[in-house]
Amino acid sequence: MNIFIIETELQALGAVGILKQVKGDSYIFTRNLKLKNYLSERCETPISIMNREHRGGWLGKAFYIWRCIFQVSKVLAGCKSVDFYMSRMDSVYNNSIYSYFSKGMKTSFHMTPDGSLNYFCGATPTEKILEMKKWRSRLSLLTFGKVPITLFYENELGGELAESVCCLGGVKPGWASDEQVMEIEFPIDADNVKNDGDILIIGQNLKYYKLVDDVLFNRIQGAIERLVDYLPSRKIYYVKHPRAVENEFSINGSELPQGNYLCVEELISSGKYQHVISCCSSALINAKLMAGDSINCWAVGVEHYPFPSDNQKQQLLGIYKNLGVQIIDL
Repeated sequence: MNIFIIETELQALGAVGILKQVKGDSYIFTRNLKLKNYLSERCETPISIMNREHRGGWLGKAFYIWRCIFQVSKVLAGCKSVDFYMSRMDSVYNNSIYSYFSKGMKTSFHMTPDGSLNYFCGATPTEKILEMKKWRSRLSLLTFGKVPITLFYENELGGELAESVCCLGGVKPGWASDEQVMEIEFPIDADNVKNDGDILIIGQNLKYYKLVDDVLFNRIQGAIERLVDYLPSRKIYYVKHPRAVENEFSINGSELPQGNYLCVEELISSGKYQHVISCCSSALINAKLMAGDSINCWAVGVEHYPFPSDNQKQQLLGIYKNLGVQIIDL
């Protein structure tokens, strides 16, 4: 049985591609109705919503973890093995579900595509290891040892636990081994790009997550504005990060795209945009996978992004350069 746990728009897009290639029965758990409806329109796989909105501090979270495990156990009744398709193992929900079922049946973890972090993640930070150990103690106490947590050290998303790493368009993360890579055909095609010169600016969550200070953010913002002034354009559009609080990188005169779309990749696939601009968004990679040289992608200020190490920085820059994403310094 293949169990998909889908949390974001890009994960849903990746799941559509993976489902076309995997064998056997599959079941999808997703976190909200929007993702469920999107997947229902594109695949025949059964889908349920896995509610993770908890109250009551860590005790409330622990209750919801147990409830999620119970949801999955009903689907896996009678199964002797399970392949989990999830984006990361540093989520206590994902980790506890995987670890619980690994005690009683053959269990495999397959890492699904998500954001840019998938391409350049490094060793597991000490604070993340301590957090997972804390949850291991809590869950062991509350469930009398029935719900374990699997620790990992080499890769902050749990990459060393993955039997395979699903890669859209075959773009391999620098940390993954060749044996781990499972190439996934990109699930949507881009229409022929119209030569209207339209620009799409993609917002991020750099300030909200305190990844950059105000000084660096303003420098990136200014560089984006100068690039837009330089490019011959008809219209300028802006789309914010799906979980953003602020409209980071929005500029005066930009418009919001019209129509229904789940993720920015679907928006780009319309062929309307000739230029796509952001800082270090994975959408720059995916736009190139869809449209190739017919679309111009610009990574503004990415060299100043606070990567944990120079090796991780070079991993992402290498992917950008190989695909033809143009890197703009400040």
